[in-house]
Amino acid sequence: MGKDTKEKVIICAVNGYSITLDDVEQTYQIFLDQVYKDDPEIMLTDEEKLNLLTDSLYTLIDERLIYIDAQKNNIEVSEQEILLEEDDFRKQFGQDLPLEVILGDRNISLEEFREKLKMELTISKMLRLVIPQEHIDDSQLLNYYNEHKDELVEQPSFKVNFVRLTRENYIKNQKKIEDNLSSKKLFSEIIQSLKSDAVESFTSDKFYYLREFLELEQEKIKNMKIGEIGFLNTEDYFSLFQLIDIKDNSRSFEQVKEELKETLEEALNLEIYNNYVETLFNEARIEFDEKNCKLLFR
Repeated sequence: MGKDTKEKVIICAVNGYSITLDDVEQTYQIFLDQVYKDDPEIMLTDEEKLNLLTDSLYTLIDERLIYIDAQKNNIEVSEQEILLEEDDFRKQFGQDLPLEVILGDRNISLEEFREKLKMELTISKMLRLVIPQEHIDDSQLLNYYNEHKDELVEQPSFKVNFVRLTRENYIKNQKKIEDNLSSKKLFSEIIQSLKSDAVESFTSDKFYYLREFLELEQEKIKNMKIGEIGFLNTEDYFSLFQLIDIKDNSRSFEQVKEELKETLEEALNLEIYNNYVETLFNEARIEFDEKNCKLLFR
């Protein structure tokens, strides 16, 4: 891949190095296979396929830019490193087949494969040089945790007894509800008396996140006492519920530290990568063949 051959359709040149139609279509197919592997039932729109094709082209441009920069920085890959990667690739197929046979089934020459492998290993080395391996310490993680605790920690879940009526049936049963509540009738009896007119009702035997079935702000129910009865009036429904139990789903800093570190470092690495590639892109000479681009995006 990436060779300058006259018979190949050149989509663009990056500092003189060609990216061909075959290169882009092969990368697109790899991306597409991964999408369907992640979600076999997915149906991509034409716009999504076009975006994936564009991503394929710019991924190849990014790779070429990083490879050129690695060469400028004297990043080298040894023959031994290439041989080890070749062997790992061959072992993925679970058979003791020569590499040439495996590649031949995919219409890839050994020369093309080794060239691509060398490029990938060189890029990987360059990125390890550009992106620090450890750049977030525990004090930074703790500060972030304290500042974003509400976003990071799961909200509590609740056990409730619950009944919901339409507005029409609420008006019809309003006096009965008020009388039952003022006489401190058992909530299970209140539910039973309204069951024939209820849209839904149940006595809870498991914990729920309130957003799953009730339009109620978490703060309101968190301030209720166990056994207390509350209600919610909306334009369409009247909901009456009794709080049975609250389950604390919060996690301490120590419990989320590793997960948080991985997430933040991934985000920071992406930012560093994007800034690095953007700088390379702005300094590069990239020439697109308008006619062949139309052929690619036909």
